[in-house]
Amino acid sequence: MNASDFSYILQANGYRVQGNRSQCPGHNGKDLNLSFSNGHDGKLLLTCFSHHCPVEDIAGSLGLSVSDLFPADDTFNKADYHQKKTQYQIEQECIHAYRMVAIFSADMKAGKKITEKNRRQAQEALQILDKNSFNHARYQQLMQEQAFNTAHQAWLKLTTEQKYRI
Repeated sequence: MNASDFSYILQANGYRVQGNRSQCPGHNGKDLNLSFSNGHDGKLLLTCFSHHCPVEDIAGSLGLSVSDLFPADDTFNKADYHQKKTQYQIEQECIHAYRMVAIFSADMKAGKKITEKNRRQAQEALQILDKNSFNHARYQQLMQEQAFNTAHQAWLKLTTEQKYRI
């Protein structure tokens, strides 16, 4: 079983999932305090940051055994795992490429001379964007999500008095 399979199982059982975070079925938590991800050896990694629920409790509450969290067979290839990029890594690579293209475009419009090395970098960046169908709308969406997450984290750090001006 991998993290996406586990995500589907959580959702099918009525738990709220956001990315690789979820409500913990081990203690029926309300917050997204269960983290799940794929381990380097193919096993599913689970961590409850609220009550530190044992893996047995988390799996058992979903009708699973701990062995269900392991790969179905011994064909897991560690080298293949490291070669595959997560969606987050792909998006970060695209954001970097998008920004490089924007900088080079601005330099060209301003009449600055672009070196051959910079030209190659811009071409590589455009290839990354084309390969991943990354465009301005996706960039804007990711920047809004990042701004929202940053604002939400700042909100969580405020005291009750600061939040509501009591």
